[in-house]
Amino acid sequence: PVAGVTMTGAENPLEFDDRTRMVATQLDQSTKFFTYVSAFAGFLCIPLCLLLVAVSTWGGEPATPKTPAAVTTAPVVQKNEAATFYLEGVEAASSRNWDEASARFERAKSVDANLDITSQLERIERERAAKKLLEEASAAAAAKQDEEVAKLIAKIPKQSTYHAEAQRLTRDTRRDEVAALYELAQQQLTEEKLEESARSVAAILELVPTHAGATELKARVEARQKEIELELAAAARTKSDDKDGIDFDNPFNGNENKPAAKGANLDAGYSLYKRKKFSQAISSFEKQGSKGKSLAKHVQTVESNWSSGASSLKKGNWKSAANQLSRARSSDGRLKRYHRSAISSDLAVAYGKYGAAQLGKKDYIGARKSLTQGQKLKAGGTELNDLARGLEREATSLYIQAANKKKSSPDEAAKICRTIMRMVPSSSRNFKKAKRLILEL
Repeated sequence: PVAGVTMTGAENPLEFDDRTRMVATQLDQSTKFFTYVSAFAGFLCIPLCLLLVAVSTWGGEPATPKTPAAVTTAPVVQKNEAATFYLEGVEAASSRNWDEASARFERAKSVDANLDITSQLERIERERAAKKLLEEASAAAAAKQDEEVAKLIAKIPKQSTYHAEAQRLTRDTRRDEVAALYELAQQQLTEEKLEESARSVAAILELVPTHAGATELKARVEARQKEIELELAAAARTKSDDKDGIDFDNPFNGNENKPAAKGANLDAGYSLYKRKKFSQAISSFEKQGSKGKSLAKHVQTVESNWSSGASSLKKGNWKSAANQLSRARSSDGRLKRYHRSAISSDLAVAYGKYGAAQLGKKDYIGARKSLTQGQKLKAGGTELNDLARGLEREATSLYIQAANKKKSSPDEAAKICRTIMRMVPSSSRNFKKAKRLILEL
């Protein structure tokens, strides 16, 4: 008012004109109307909610559709249960647990009457019968009833899970029989029972035509038979010559111009030596001049060193055994090598065992030398094979060490490679790898 300006309610909220009051009254009435409407609507919603809760809680209508759903899934559950029992039966059968398999198949059948288990039960019965036959055959094999074993095993069908075991039992029985015959044939040959030994060898070859040991034994029997024939012929000639030669008790019997037989008594010494009658061979050779005496010394060397070498082998003195058997083998070479194979076999064992001991002490070069000496004998043997494999394993380990030192210590790596090349043959893979690594250093 001081400025001469009159403010309405729009400019001054503290003062309202008549028009403003009318608008405010209308707005106030509208607000009260909507408030009453909202309250009335909320009041109506309360019984409606209560009605819905009551219907959902006590109403029986929704439970009706549950019954057909349960009836519909019952066959599916039964089939799944039957399948479970069936698969358990299959697993039990694969483990050859026939009682358990039969029980599971029967259980599956009881759950699902439409399931056909006839073939499964029939197979179980066949397998039970085959198992019983195999057990009877095993008992017969233990009792050395070979014919009974063959009859029982023939009844086991090829489709049976026991067929392979039955065939192994047959092979085991035959192998035992062949081993017994082979041992008997060797003993008969040693005892000079050549005809009996020949029959035993023939029996072996009838069972196993490709038996290498029997084939070799047959050749030895035949060779020995020929030697005996030659010895008998030589003895006959010696007897004839003795009649026609000089009678030293009566040198003037008129037969002084007929020379005595030469070499016949050496043959007798060789024959005795071959049969390991060393004392008699020595005595026989010593009567035959300077050559005979030289041969007698070789027989003594073979006898003493072979025996002591075998003793050293049993005691585990591999180095001594190798030296003693080497001397025996060398002297045997002066006596027509009659015992070369047997001595070489023992010597190969000695070299293999001695080499293994050297390998255990990391003496790779010494082990390689023992292996080479043993292989020169050409006698074979598991000891030499084990030694060769052991050297290869160590060579592989050393090569890994050399490869790891390639950059950090090339001189040390080269030294290891040279050791590898001395402990394995040039055909070895480790030899070639070591040689290639040296070139890369």
